[in-house]
Amino acid sequence: MPRFSFDSSPQISSGLALLVILVLSLVVGWLTIISSGNIIRSVKESSLIQIEKRGVPVTDVNGNN
Repeated sequence: MPRFSFDSSPQISSGLALLVILVLSLVVGWLTIISSGNIIRSVKESSLIQIEKRGVPVTDVNGNN
């Protein structure tokens, strides 16, 4: 099988594109977290509410209800 020099260029360009997409998504994610820091808190509260609706007792780290 002959090996051509342009065989590796699509892999490099696709890897670079994936890296750029990953970095952009991380930047956008950090900006949203910084701009509205209540997202994590509201997600935790909503998940706790969903757990309580299922009837599972919610305990904190120390095991207190």
